[in-house]
Amino acid sequence: MFCVAIAGKRLAVLSSRSQAATSLFLRRLTFCCFSSCCLFLRRFFRFLFSCFHRSLPRLRSRSLILLLLTCKTPGNESCLRTPSPEYIIVHDGPPSDSRAKNYYVKYKDYIKNVASSEIYATWPEETLIANILAIQSITLNRVYTEWYRNKNYDFTITSSTAYDQKWISGRNIYASISQTVDSIFSNYLARPNITQPIFTQYCDGRQVSCPNWMRQWESKTLGDRGYSAIEILRYFYGNSMYIASSEEISGVPSSWPGSDLTIGSSGQKVRQLQQQLNTIAGAYPLIPKLAVDGIYGKKTAEAVKTFQQIFNLPATGVTDYPTWYKVSEIYVGVSRIAELM
Repeated sequence: MFCVAIAGKRLAVLSSRSQAATSLFLRRLTFCCFSSCCLFLRRFFRFLFSCFHRSLPRLRSRSLILLLLTCKTPGNESCLRTPSPEYIIVHDGPPSDSRAKNYYVKYKDYIKNVASSEIYATWPEETLIANILAIQSITLNRVYTEWYRNKNYDFTITSSTAYDQKWISGRNIYASISQTVDSIFSNYLARPNITQPIFTQYCDGRQVSCPNWMRQWESKTLGDRGYSAIEILRYFYGNSMYIASSEEISGVPSSWPGSDLTIGSSGQKVRQLQQQLNTIAGAYPLIPKLAVDGIYGKKTAEAVKTFQQIFNLPATGVTDYPTWYKVSEIYVGVSRIAELM
């Protein structure tokens, strides 16, 4: 404003002078306004930085990241969008046993191992879902509270049931449990106004009594009586418990589109699927190469069906939740191998 006021007075004087003098004055006026604007912006951003810097000691980088990844509960309360990890480190023994080996394990493989060790594959589907959700929530609680790392250990979780969950190196995985984990691995249990996944403890309910925890054999009985997974969980943990979903999956190029991709689907997600299948086809030549056109036609469905047959998924030709993430998993693995060659 100061520059504009001065300009009004000076231009009246310069109007009777030469055009060259007027041009010189306008150049100087422009420089003056530009310099004043830069000085203002410099001071403004310095002020913002100083405010942020003063608050920084009170924040951890992880806390700040998790604060930004928020969602809404069914009751419209704020909750956490917890990213699912790609790998975790399992300490095969009690925390204090320095001789126990650490294993670098894929998150999904860890969940399948624990579920196969803790519950029976023949139990009702809703019982399997409830127990697997509890297992996943405990695991993600250990991951995002950094429980053991804050105690100066170099692992994520232990295989000791006295502290965590039963995990057995190299054990067999049951098909029904594997399929259930593939369908819900990005979910966990949460309560309103609590930022981290809930540490949902459980016991067998026969050899050990555990009030306020989930009792595994009783959850089987509830499943036999027709209870849904969330009804089973609320029976043990209370009505405030709800199922949350991770918005981000570590190690995956892009999240599931939210609905199945099938013949007639189109768009960027279909294009991405076609690109990934073509990359995978380089290592698995039975999968036919596709035109990357973003249109889910018969050829794309056939390629998906072949992929499903190779990786023991229901061969429907439809890209559902488990298929999408299995394609992503294999694509990442094939791409990493290609980078090393």
